Amino acid sequence: MAHGDLRPENIVIDSNHAKIIDFDRSVQVGLPLEIGIEPFARQSDDRSYGSAGPVTEQFAVGSILYCLTRGFNPYEDEWLGKDHMIHLEEKFRNLEFPQLGDQSWDIVIKDCWARIFKTVQELHTQIASLAGQIESTPLLDQTTVNQRRAECERAVENGLVRTLVQHLA
Repeated sequence: MAHGDLRPENIVIDSNHAKIIDFDRSVQVGLPLEIGIEPFARQSDDRSYGSAGPVTEQFAVGSILYCLTRGFNPYEDEWLGKDHMIHLEEKFRNLEFPQLGDQSWDIVIKDCWARIFKTVQELHTQIASLAGQIESTPLLDQTTVNQRRAECERAVENGLVRTLVQHLA
C-alpha cells in the first residue's frame, strides 16, 4: 500500500517517533492516485498523479524534507499570482523546483524530486545515513533550528502532543 497523501499535516511527532496518520487516500501500489496536493504530489503531462508507489511517495518525502529544513512548503514564500495553485501545479509538472544547495539534506530532496530511488527502502537507507545531522540552511540557521527544537521539546514535556494524539484517536 502507498499512503497517497504524505504531507506535514499527516505526520504527528511524539517524544520518540514521527507517526503517519490519515490513511483515507491510501491506495494499493500500482493503482492510480486519484488526487494530489501540490507541492506534495506532482502531476505528469497527462495531468494525472501517476500510479501509487515509490515514485509518488518519495516525491512527497522530498517536499516534506524541504519544509522541515526551511520552515515552509516549497514556493510558500513566494506569491505566484492570483492563480497561485495553478502556477504551482505548472511549476512542478515542468520540473521547476525551488533552489537547493549542496548540503546533504538538499541532495536527498533533489533525489526525491528527481525520482532517483527505486524503492522506499533505498530512500530510507539514505535518510538513515543522515540521522542526527541537522545542518543549517540559508533560510533556517542553527539558532532557529535550536529554538524550534526547544519549542518541540517543551510541547512534548507539557503533554501537548499526547493531548493531540488522544484527541485525534
